Amino acid sequence: MAAGRGVALNTLMYSSGFSWLPCRSLEDTISSVARLGYDGIEIAACAPHAYPAFVDEERRRTIRKIVSDAGLEISGICSCPGGAPGFNPGSPDRAEREANLLYVTECLQLAHDLQTPLLVWLGGWTRYGQSHRDAFELTAESLRGCLEAAEPLGVRIAVEATSEISDVLENVGDTLRLLDAVDASPASAGALVDTLPVLFESDDPCAQFVEAGERLIHVHLQDLDGDPAGTHTDFRSCLEQLTAMDYDGWLTIETGYAKRVTDPDGEARRALSHIAEVRAAAAR
Repeated sequence: MAAGRGVALNTLMYSSGFSWLPCRSLEDTISSVARLGYDGIEIAACAPHAYPAFVDEERRRTIRKIVSDAGLEISGICSCPGGAPGFNPGSPDRAEREANLLYVTECLQLAHDLQTPLLVWLGGWTRYGQSHRDAFELTAESLRGCLEAAEPLGVRIAVEATSEISDVLENVGDTLRLLDAVDASPASAGALVDTLPVLFESDDPCAQFVEAGERLIHVHLQDLDGDPAGTHTDFRSCLEQLTAMDYDGWLTIETGYAKRVTDPDGEARRALSHIAEVRAAAAR
């Protein structure tokens, strides 16, 4: 049995989430993801894909149909704090934390409307002069509010550590401490391990999978420098570890989201080829 439910692609690399180019419509991106052979798609909650305020009820119905007609599943919605508004859940400014809660609540409703049961949630960052303890406690307060908003919608929150771009959650241990701090039930939230920040810290992704254990509900696969999986790192051990753990969530490819990419389809294709090869080997 191969690790994971299937292989999905996060749409950030085709959006304006962290880099303005390349920029493709969600329809064009869905077409590319299906043509490249992915099983699923993780939709970024940013322009021009699915920033909640820009996606009315009719468009949400249209997105569901386009994804279904393409033979794909929506593996999750990826919230995208940062940029001009900030939306930092650990901000010392209450107004910014309240804006984060509003944005995440809108993302949760979007996930519900698109009939996907998972939202990717990021832990935020410290401001100069703010202690990590304070930022962590404020992040916990923010997560509690998000969990309350998620419960009636039936959407599970996957909390992700992102050490290469932020510092409140730098590893899965921080993620688990945060989940413990808010007393999150397994049904309401769990851990997301992204291989890029783990590799950025010169750490072992397999060790963080093991540390997360049964609370591991989502995985992002990405190589150093935001390059396609397999560029610098052989992911065979990662997939073997996930297989041994009977991990049954999605394997989501991320690549190229923080840099201008001239051939996004090529990067997505190379990553899928590597993961498909090692996933098949891990299943033998």
